[in-house]
Amino acid sequence: MKFGLSAALTACIVALPATAHAAENLDCAIVVSGDAEAEKLDRYVEEFSSETFDEDLMSQGVMEVLAGQIEACAAENSWSEQASEMAFLYSMSLLNERGMRQSAPIAADILRQIDNDIPASERDRFWAIAQTIAGDITELGEAVMPDDDDIVFLGEILERLDPGGSESTDEDVGALMTMIILKRQAKNLFANF
Repeated sequence: MKFGLSAALTACIVALPATAHAAENLDCAIVVSGDAEAEKLDRYVEEFSSETFDEDLMSQGVMEVLAGQIEACAAENSWSEQASEMAFLYSMSLLNERGMRQSAPIAADILRQIDNDIPASERDRFWAIAQTIAGDITELGEAVMPDDDDIVFLGEILERLDPGGSESTDEDVGALMTMIILKRQAKNLFANF
């Protein structure tokens, strides 16, 4: 499974206005106007596959829909190029998260339990490890594997929440948590530009 940013991210965001104020109205990035565009996004979520999501973004015209929406939002809200890139990443990550949640309900339930049912100290440690694995989107670098203690901790959490779970479910949890982390990072960085 691929966790890196697609080169298409850069290719889809071109010639956007540069401004000097903090970006606002990120919600604009996720409200697609037009029935045909909305149908493409809905179909993508319904047919989502964790094995092919990078290719499906391109083949189903999803990247073009998202890029068009971001371009319109950038013009309407005077977003800088960097804010537009973060809005694009946010909307792409959110769309992938929605697809992953519907295609991997066990993984979605495990993350729901992590957010709602385990002690706060464990939840916070889990998400800190997830952040390390996902990496820093501003660096566009490779993911960093956690140390052995953190790997054992993740394994114990997954075993407790999904006794006898499969490697496939663990991969789905990893993919979904990465999508969530990327979405959070993009949202946090958006307002800085």
